Formats: sequence, structure tokens, C-alpha cells
Amino acid sequence: MLSKEKILELAEVHDTICVSLYMSVHKKGTPVLNRENQLEFKSLLNSVKEVLISRLKSKKEIEAFVSPLTNLLKDDDFWRNQQAGLAVFLNRNRLQYFLLPDQVRNEYYISSHFRLWPLLSFTNRSGEFHLVALNLDQVRAYKASRFQMEEILRDKLGQVKFEEIVGTDYEQKYLQFHSQQSGFDQSHYHGLGEGKDDTKKEQLQYFRKIDNVIMSALKSNSTPVLLTGLDHFIGLFKQVSKLPNLMPQHLPGNAKGIDIHLLQERAWKIMHPYFEQKNRQLIDQIAESMAKGKSSSNTDEILESAVEGRVDKLLIADQEDIWGIYNPSQKEVKIDNTHTSHNISLTNLAAMQTLIHGGEVYVTSRESLPPEDLRLYALYRY
Repeated sequence: MLSKEKILELAEVHDTICVSLYMSVHKKGTPVLNRENQLEFKSLLNSVKEVLISRLKSKKEIEAFVSPLTNLLKDDDFWRNQQAGLAVFLNRNRLQYFLLPDQVRNEYYISSHFRLWPLLSFTNRSGEFHLVALNLDQVRAYKASRFQMEEILRDKLGQVKFEEIVGTDYEQKYLQFHSQQSGFDQSHYHGLGEGKDDTKKEQLQYFRKIDNVIMSALKSNSTPVLLTGLDHFIGLFKQVSKLPNLMPQHLPGNAKGIDIHLLQERAWKIMHPYFEQKNRQLIDQIAESMAKGKSSSNTDEILESAVEGRVDKLLIADQEDIWGIYNPSQKEVKIDNTHTSHNISLTNLAAMQTLIHGGEVYVTSRESLPPEDLRLYALYRY
């Protein structure tokens, strides 16, 4: 699943040759039957091989380097199960690809690092969050977005067992409750242990342990956390939770047995207004920062500030690379009109340095940026 963490992981990769490929794909129909996706991928692959002639010693070495891409080209099952876009990253040690929910421009990039900033368009629009489904059988946690959701921490959360807290009378006290848990229905909560302090203490102890597991895994993660479960469990969990990004709203009802796609859709309906509000706040913050002089549209200043960790928020005009060379020791920037074999994407450099230092990066239309001919805009921490 595409996430900011995955992008940061790839941003740490530096090698003599790193290949980044982006392309739009067909999901179904005649183009798929005619293998048009593979033909376009083959065209990009051939372009990559042409560039590698000047970087590798022989045709044999080139073929060995691109062999993971060649194998992907031949994988018919892979091409039959696509979305709207594809991003592929290759160096000597790894092949990583992401299926993208929207189309992208067909292009390739070869350097000592991956060109990753176009992926941020999808993490921005999709709105990353975590979903925690509370249950006495087993709590489940998910990494989610507008487009997808996957389970995480299954083994670690599975080690926290409620019956071990309750002890020998677990079955007597909770069997009826477990047998009636189903779907998003609040009515099956039959006063489980109502009025019994020991029962409440057991549940609080259980949820405290669950919270510790989640806190340990997400301690450096700033994404919001949405809870789903019976209202009683939500209330108890919030009493003991130390999660700093816990959403005040929750998705009511027991999620046990619910299809993961349906669960993701219902969760997104709650989270969507939150991300819309964040975007509105960003626009207000831009205006405020401009008034206070805590922002810049100067590429030289932005790059230096990003490397030093001073950029709080970076805005990038969609599909607008700035090409050039950055000399960190001299803090000098040379901007070129086009991409060559000797320069890099300064846009990518600014974006990755901002992320690495804990800042946020937003890919937006040029019309959303301040009323200038801008491709980069930075809001500073200080």
C-alpha cells in the first residue's frame, strides 16, 4: 500500500543507478486484450536501456540490471490486475511498484535516487489515517486512505488476549456476548457486566494494553486514528488511551465480520470532512505566513531551508518539475530549463528533504498557489 512511510523508505535509497517509471494504464477492455499496457511499458523500458548504455559496461550488464522490469513486462497476471496508473522503482537491490488510482504522465527518471514526489499527489488526496476496530475477541488495526486499506499489527495485537485478563470465568461471563456480536449493530450489547466494577476494570486493563501496543507502533506517526466499535468500548478505550491523534468522532457498531472494503468506505465518510478542513486551514495559513514573511517562493531559499529542516509545509505545483543542480557545501543552486543527464529534479530534492525532517508536502494545482508564476512555495517553521 502506498503511504508516506513507504515514500520515506524509498527516499533513503541512494545508488549509482536508480530508475523511476510512471505510466497510465488501462484497467479493462480491448486495450488490455491487445496488451497495450505492456507495449507502453516496453517502450519506457527501451528508453531506459538507451540511457544505461552510457552508464553500464555492456549489453549483458544492462539486461541483468533491468531483468526485474523485463520479468514484470512478461507477467500477464500483473497486467490484468491494474488500476489507472503505475509507478515502478528499480535499483540493483530492489524492485518496488505501486498501483495508482488515477492516471499519471508516462515518463522515466534515472539518477542516484528515486523521483518520488509525484506519489505525494496520491497520499495528499487520499488522506492517510489509521482505523482501530475495538472488540473483546481481538482488536484489529488498519492503515487506511480514501482508496485502500490494509491490516497492520495483527500478530502484536493478537498477543493481547482478554481471556487472560479475566481468568477462569471468562467463558461464563462473556460467551453469550461473543455469540451475539455481528455487524454494525449496537443493540446486542446486553449490559455486559453493567454495574460491576471488576468487569469494567478488566476491560480498561485490556484496552490499556491494546493502546500500549498501538502507541509503540505509531509513536512517530502523526496520522489521525479513528475508532470503530460499540459505544461502551469506545468510551472505555478513550479513558485509557494516550494516542495523541485520536479522532473525536468514531464509527459506531461492531466491525467484526464486516467486509474490509465496506469498512473502508464507511470510515472514509467520517474522515473526509477532516481532510477537507485541513486543506482549508492550509490555505488560511498560506495567507497568514505571507503577511508575516514566514514563507518563500524562491527556489534557492527553499532548498537550503528544506535541507536544514526549516520547512514546515511545502506546496508543489502538480507536474511542474524544477530541473537543476544543488551544491550543498556551497549552498548554490543552478536551475536549468530542461532535464539532462547531468541535473536532477530539484522539486524532488525539496520534497524529500521536507518529509525527512518532519515537514508536510502538498501537491496542488498551480491555481491553488499564491498569485504568482510559482512551482514551489514553502511555509517556514521559524
